[in-house]
Amino acid sequence: METQVDVIGTRVRLLRVKREIDAGVLADKANISKAHVYRIESGERPNAAAVTVGRLARALGTSADYLIGLTDDPSPHTARPIPQDPHLRARLARFEERFAQLDPDDQASVLDEVFALLQFRGRVDGEEDGEKVDEVPEAGTDEAPVAQRPGAA
Repeated sequence: METQVDVIGTRVRLLRVKREIDAGVLADKANISKAHVYRIESGERPNAAAVTVGRLARALGTSADYLIGLTDDPSPHTARPIPQDPHLRARLARFEERFAQLDPDDQASVLDEVFALLQFRGRVDGEEDGEKVDEVPEAGTDEAPVAQRPGAA
């Protein structure tokens, strides 16, 4: 297993070679010198500045988390919209914390409910991640999203 010291250089070189990117081209894209790219790859600069790691990640089409070894998934993270309203941000954070504590079956059920509610309100087109979302059940039935059930808040 790679140590924290050499993980950045190893992964930068791995992705650069895999994507057939010349060190000079990577340096230009990341707005650093070619020599700096080589120093990072060789381990001479194991503690690259965060801004440099971010630039390299963007130039290589990956995430900084991958370059520094926090994940083994080299796919870039996609930004998700964050509500501007502080109250909504706090509620979303609480939801994410509680969601993470659920077992996988309950997580799937919650997501089914959310997508059904969004579809019911016309916020989704009926497909998510390339899969067809089931039709929204009749309001008032046990299969309907909670928000559609009689007496639901």
